[in-house]
Amino acid sequence: MGLFPSLEKIFKKDQSYELFTDVGFTHTVRPQVYTSPFRHIVIENFLPEARNAAIKENFARTLAMGLGGETSQDRFRHRTMYDLDLFWPEPSLEGPQSPFFSVSYFEMLRKLFDRPLSNDTILSYHHHDKSVDDNYIHNDFTEGYFVDAPLPNGINPWHFQCTHSAPPATEQSRAMPRALAAIYYLNDSWQLSDGGETAFFSANNHTALERKIEPVNNKLLVFEITPTSWHSYLKSAAPSRNSVAQWFFMPPQEAARRFPNKPLWKGSLGY
Repeated sequence: MGLFPSLEKIFKKDQSYELFTDVGFTHTVRPQVYTSPFRHIVIENFLPEARNAAIKENFARTLAMGLGGETSQDRFRHRTMYDLDLFWPEPSLEGPQSPFFSVSYFEMLRKLFDRPLSNDTILSYHHHDKSVDDNYIHNDFTEGYFVDAPLPNGINPWHFQCTHSAPPATEQSRAMPRALAAIYYLNDSWQLSDGGETAFFSANNHTALERKIEPVNNKLLVFEITPTSWHSYLKSAAPSRNSVAQWFFMPPQEAARRFPNKPLWKGSLGY
């Protein structure tokens, strides 16, 4: 059971999914599916141990290179708004990040959230140092820009082909509204006193806390993005808090149908 048992409402019957065959291995997962305060799933042991270790090793090696500048593509960059360092690993169907570009993974999310997801996605590493304050609450209700440069399996990840969070000045691209957000946690030996949970709120207010998701290693959290998908991460006593963050997208007409008269936030996030 979670922090608030009354919120543990299933919106689709739990079932197992066999994933990742298309990227070279097979692993069975069993999502826990909830509706409150907005739809989300939690998957424990999302990847086999060796795959989890490979991502953590790649993450640690990149982080050890230190911070790069505002246009660096091979090192982490700092973002004051979110009090984090972030890095965009090169998309691949063979590297440590390959599970996140699996067609079967996308298909599972389409079924669980009943969303017509496009094949567009963006994946990044997130590193937080120890923090004494909760981060600010936000809803992720915005859009991203893409050009068509798909991997061989048809998944179309952003990786510097254009400016992602603002219209490119010279390149042809298309704007796609965000549909889902995913966080894959990479924190060995996490304990309750460490904090750093992902928090869900019923309103844009820290007093409206509804649920906390513990950032335990090899756990995947995916939640729907709506005008009211209020979330944040809480202060952390641990020396670091690491994760892989990923966003999924839907056609503009689907966003307009689901959320009429609810404009997407438009502004540059610096990439």
